[in-house]
Amino acid sequence: MTTRVPQERRRRRPTRSGVVLSEALIVGTALRLIGEHGQEALSVRRLGAALDCDPSALYRYFRNTDDLLLAIADRIIGDAMEGFAPGPDWIAALREMALRVRAGYLAHPRAATMASYRVTRRANEIRAVDTGVGLLLSAGFEPVRALRLYLAFIDTV
Repeated sequence: MTTRVPQERRRRRPTRSGVVLSEALIVGTALRLIGEHGQEALSVRRLGAALDCDPSALYRYFRNTDDLLLAIADRIIGDAMEGFAPGPDWIAALREMALRVRAGYLAHPRAATMASYRVTRRANEIRAVDTGVGLLLSAGFEPVRALRLYLAFIDTV
């Protein structure tokens, strides 16, 4: 039996430093630590120290560090796609989407090496996939072909 962590959990009381933990705060801090110290920074102990909280408190938000890594990947995708509104030209829209995703990973190169190849199955990634496949469908590709093209497209990005 697998236990699922609810999407939006909040700490009931502040940490020692007066900060109220949230998934967004933890992911942002993890991104910063990875950017400064590399892959070894992604540990519950280091993250707890950076947030000035007991490391076990992080398990209220993420099942393990792999779950946190998926949240980091999804955050990068979400930041990259923020404000993206595809226009009528599907080729130009796919190009802009590719440039945005690439820029998102270039903004966090150390996290990108850890997370860019992962499938998160989270909200931001699902929205990005729906957008990309939708663009290909609007171009007239058959659904199966559109899915295959999207996979090749995003793997190339």
